[in-house]
Amino acid sequence: MWAVIARALVSWFSFGQGTPAFNFLMRVTEPLIEPIRRHVPRLGGMIDLSPIVVIFALILMQSAILNLQDL
Repeated sequence: MWAVIARALVSWFSFGQGTPAFNFLMRVTEPLIEPIRRHVPRLGGMIDLSPIVVIFALILMQSAILNLQDL
């Protein structure tokens, strides 16, 4: 989840793009974000909401796993 947040924040600024850390974030998060991006339209043609959807899904999965552990 933190990698998705970091990727979203760094993508807003041009200073971090092209660095090894940014490339790592892209490689780690792209398999999660790309399938969602195909189905979620951009707001105003510019704002990509797919990281928000991925974060929400990760939170739901984490909650479900924690609830299963309590059974």
